[in-house]
Amino acid sequence: MRSRSIIVNGIEVSIVSRHEQDYVALTGVAKNFDGGGALIEQ
Repeated sequence: MRSRSIIVNGIEVSIVSRHEQDYVALTGVAKNFDGGGALIEQ
């Protein structure tokens, strides 16, 4: 598993590569929103 990050609108977002697929960490994306944790709750 390989990990790297990018900066999106001033927020660091982690990207993890596994089995030749890239996955974006939703917690990194949610940091940019008020109440962001609510965006990824079940």
